[in-house]
Amino acid sequence: MKAKVRVNAMRDAVALSKDQERMRRRHDVTIKRSPPVYEPSIPAEEKYYSVAEIAKLWGLSTDTVRRIFAKTPGVLKIGNKGRYVTLRIPARVLQRQTVKLSACRKEAPK
Repeated sequence: MKAKVRVNAMRDAVALSKDQERMRRRHDVTIKRSPPVYEPSIPAEEKYYSVAEIAKLWGLSTDTVRRIFAKTPGVLKIGNKGRYVTLRIPARVLQRQTVKLSACRKEAPK
């Protein structure tokens, strides 16, 4: 049963692709955007921290650290959705977040 569903989904994807191409030709639309080029912005030599290491370093629970870094840009997320995602935090992101969280806010002038 699953094989039929998978084949149908593949046929639907092929049909959709053909329909899109036909509509582009019909309306004389060309896609001018080139495909994205992968450029690694994070060096492989950079130190990555686990949630447990940061929790121990900051003296917080792992749940709190996970909540802080869950949606932070630059964090490496490995795995499926929810609690089963493994987070690896680069040193530069950790430093940026530390500064952001520990920054003293200036009082507004009176």
